[in-house]
Amino acid sequence: MKERINKSQKGAISVFVMLAMMFFLVTIMGIYMISAKRGQTQTESIGLMQEQYYTENQENEIYNGKIAEETEMIPIYTKEQLWSIGTGSAIEIEGKVYNFTESDLRKYELKNDIVINMETDLKNSQFKEDKIEKNNFQILYYYQGNYYNTINYSGKQIANGTAVLSASGENFSSIGQATTDLSGEYYLFGLIDANYGNTTLLDYPELYSNFDATNPITQTSNIDNYYYGNYKYAWSFWSLKGGISTNPILTSGTVNDYLTPVTAGINTNTFVTPVKNDWITVWWRAIGATTDVNLSHFLLEFSDTTTQTIQEAVDSGYIEPLVIYSSGMELGEDYTWHNIGEMINGGATENRNYPQAILMLKVSNKIPLTGITFETNRDWVTPNDGFVVRLMKDVELSTQPFTAP
Repeated sequence: MKERINKSQKGAISVFVMLAMMFFLVTIMGIYMISAKRGQTQTESIGLMQEQYYTENQENEIYNGKIAEETEMIPIYTKEQLWSIGTGSAIEIEGKVYNFTESDLRKYELKNDIVINMETDLKNSQFKEDKIEKNNFQILYYYQGNYYNTINYSGKQIANGTAVLSASGENFSSIGQATTDLSGEYYLFGLIDANYGNTTLLDYPELYSNFDATNPITQTSNIDNYYYGNYKYAWSFWSLKGGISTNPILTSGTVNDYLTPVTAGINTNTFVTPVKNDWITVWWRAIGATTDVNLSHFLLEFSDTTTQTIQEAVDSGYIEPLVIYSSGMELGEDYTWHNIGEMINGGATENRNYPQAILMLKVSNKIPLTGITFETNRDWVTPNDGFVVRLMKDVELSTQPFTAP
């Protein structure tokens, strides 16, 4: 009986030991899997961070630092680091890698004065200054021998394709030495990119000019009362602020101060100066005394000897897609070419008495425009009628509002 009890006890103990060992093994495997998964996740995260430190065509890894915690203060030593705030870039600073995210936990601190040159650096100098602990250091803006401690982007006044910058606050002749207080607009900087769209439209409901960055062009000319074309305020823009209609004349052989005579058949005119990366306006004026007249076969001539319709020039990238055309008259629509849009593809208008039309286009930076050619059915009465091409210098048009950089 005793032997039988001993065997039973031994059997129970064996089962208990086996179960304990199985439980121990399962626990060890679980801990291992959790650790391995955590390690894998960390490795993947570091790997993603490391990828940002590979330079193209280089085999060696630059990254050899340590990823900083999100709550760690990020030191700022250079203007490049300053510009990276909020970009999400991973930057190694003194052996530690910091992620310049827009996280609310991210804080930055200056480690020395930073000077930004207003002539060469300013377009890149947008950052969230409220996230920066300055620690008695300064961010200064240098311009023509002076240092400014505050700048403002006006974002409202645009001129010549650039945004107006307001520099204000203390003006320093050297860092840390205040001489006077100045405020006002001091500097134009940074090209503003206009939006030309992707194709020439049959109707532009709104357009913006660099004379007013955020508000669309409005009617200021009575010629727009009766018009046919793809933009309702073309004549208003053309005469905007009285400056565009008096811009430099490109056409040669002018009479009556600005007009070039038009004769029956083909009219070809080589510009006095080739045009590149600028707007031009072509004005056909037959309102003086010319009747029963039409336009046809309008072509653009480029310096590479190609001759293209407006649509062909848009397709080839020789001119921008934003092209404006309008035939208008304040006396009524009977004096307008109703199908002036035919000229886009080199087509012909109908015959009209005393009509006029304008065409506005921007030559791209690809190939200079050297002249134009077109046809008409009769001689135009001189000296009151003819055509002129003007360079629209320092003018910009956009399908969308302009914004400061």
